[in-house]
Amino acid sequence: MKHSHPSLIRMKAGNRNSGFMLQSSSLPCKGIASLASTVVALFSISKPQASPLSLCKTALLCLLMNINCLDHLNAQTRTPPDRMAFQSYLTDINGNPMGTAAPVNKTIKFIIYESEQGPESKWAEQQVVSVNNGHFSVILGEGTRLNDSSGKQLPFAEVFAGTGASDRFIELTVISDSGGSDQILLPRLRLLPSPYAFMASKVASLDLTDTNVLEGQLGGGNIADGAINSAKILNETIQSADIKDGAVTSSEIASNTIVSANIKDGAVTSADITNSTIVSADIKDGAVTSADIANSTIVSADIKDNTVTSADLGNNTFVSSSSAKLRIVRGLVQPNGAKWKGEGWSSRRDAAGRYTVTFSPAFKTYPIISVTPYEEAGGDDNACNTGVLRAGSFKVYIMDNSPSTNAEFEDGGFSFIAIGD
Repeated sequence: MKHSHPSLIRMKAGNRNSGFMLQSSSLPCKGIASLASTVVALFSISKPQASPLSLCKTALLCLLMNINCLDHLNAQTRTPPDRMAFQSYLTDINGNPMGTAAPVNKTIKFIIYESEQGPESKWAEQQVVSVNNGHFSVILGEGTRLNDSSGKQLPFAEVFAGTGASDRFIELTVISDSGGSDQILLPRLRLLPSPYAFMASKVASLDLTDTNVLEGQLGGGNIADGAINSAKILNETIQSADIKDGAVTSSEIASNTIVSANIKDGAVTSADITNSTIVSADIKDGAVTSADIANSTIVSADIKDNTVTSADLGNNTFVSSSSAKLRIVRGLVQPNGAKWKGEGWSSRRDAAGRYTVTFSPAFKTYPIISVTPYEEAGGDDNACNTGVLRAGSFKVYIMDNSPSTNAEFEDGGFSFIAIGD
């Protein structure tokens, strides 16, 4: 049993009354082949049964039908079918064509390999074919699929992909229908290009534009510098690994846009911050708290001179070394007991040289108080003392230290500072 090599466009003999028929595996050529076979058949009949005028009308009708078919097929040439035409020739062990008396059906296994003799197969299928005078034609892809050597069933698009796609060989095995041994036909036949393969070979020379670039095939070298902007990037797809260390500076960050929720607790250290690049405008008022900053990581070089103001600090975020939150209240009191400067307190004159300062709100415990007398005109020698001290208030006594007055109480202005929790 042997077989002959297939051809892409071939002539196959028909009966004597029908002339010949042109066959092609190329989809765009099917309409032309059909038209040619019809016209040739009409004009090669040995004994015409109709008048020449009738034959001409019939030929014209076939021509119009095939032109319409060609218009339909032309729109499909961009997508090759997932099939492949194949033809071969079978003989018995004596070299005689099979199916001479009458066509015979044979079950044949078709396997496509990467090499002429190697064991690695890419595709396998089994079909029942009709052999007539040794000839048979099949459409590979219409039979029963079989697993390849790796256990997969690849489509033709993957079988004929890669740098070695031109080295594909097909092996035929005729399955015995009488309980005997299956016959493997050797050597394997090399698969030659089809019209679609010649079309694909032109892709390398194409000037690709955004209308004909295949999805997922555009490499970085095809993208012009600066061509990608925020409109081309899908929202929330850029991750930390996509950003080069140190690439983001204050110029890339819109003012007042970073809030505490954007920063992972303890994630920012001095190593992540370029020296003297963060300014007050980059930080939303009150957004930074101690939870956002890793302990002992901010150094003086990280902070630009005169950039940190009280508006940048969240309330109650500074703590002392003992972890106690401190409160500072200070003020100036006029000689008549009226408040002059300061917040968080009130004052009154109780008697000559005697005053009471009340805190609002009161401290949790007794604060530390420091009192200093002052005179706008200067030159006075008054002395200040604190009296009854409580968490919410304290007393002030002003004495005239002049030798002639013998330390009598005297009205006078004073300043104070109170520190507590």
